[in-house]
Amino acid sequence: KKTIINIHDIENVIYTDEKWLTFILSQIVQNAIKYFDKQENKLTIYSQDNGTNILLVVEDNGCGIKASDLSRVFEKGFTVQIETRQMQRVWDCIYRKNYAIGWA
Repeated sequence: KKTIINIHDIENVIYTDEKWLTFILSQIVQNAIKYFDKQENKLTIYSQDNGTNILLVVEDNGCGIKASDLSRVFEKGFTVQIETRQMQRVWDCIYRKNYAIGWA
């Protein structure tokens, strides 16, 4: 299998807790890589300013999440074939830091 990882220049300045943002991003990227299921897998990270917020976008072409599960993804303890303990740590960090994560 072939994996392509693109990290575009992050042009926006984001002030945050480096430790926790690194933790959250590493969990997201590890999950994306864990569930790659194609001959050519792609992961792209970039920032985007929508005028109100700066979005840090992580996209992949993996298997995705069933449409029926999308509304539950950010529920505490929700899991889709990932280790609950890992997702729980990510959720707790997001909640403690008052970060907002959602679908763009």
